[in-house]
Amino acid sequence: NPKIEKHTTNLRDTRFSKDKTPYKEHVSALVSPYGRKDHSHPGFYFEILGSGLRMYSGVYEPEPAQLKNIRYYLAGHLAEFKAVYSDPVFEKRFGSLLGEKSKVLPADLKAAAMEEPQLYNKNFYVVCERPKSLITDAGLLKELVQCWLDARRLNAFFEKALKET
Repeated sequence: NPKIEKHTTNLRDTRFSKDKTPYKEHVSALVSPYGRKDHSHPGFYFEILGSGLRMYSGVYEPEPAQLKNIRYYLAGHLAEFKAVYSDPVFEKRFGSLLGEKSKVLPADLKAAAMEEPQLYNKNFYVVCERPKSLITDAGLLKELVQCWLDARRLNAFFEKALKET
């Protein structure tokens, strides 16, 4: 039997409301081998807004055990991790790695965190923004693919970290 998922829209019924703005003002998609409900594994997320295009990649909201694996793997592979986000192509495309920070780390990670402050992150993701003119441009697909390719090393790093047990 195929699994049938109920489809619901994120649009607000504005018929009887004074506020006629829609609940969701963008279209988005998540491409991940683990599906749209698992945000914690590396994937590629993009959204089309009225103001432009945003493309995200990395790990967002990992489970506590996954975050632990990522942090310990990162601590053991500092040079490899720094090489990924310090790559000139990566920096030009995404700038810096983003993510909310924890205030506390396990004591055995604090020395590594002095060398790599990203160990404090709870999320590890990057974003690339493009102008709205790209949305209707023939180069849209090429840009999406190139963005995914530029984030591939980061995602591969996190996939290895998540496989460590």
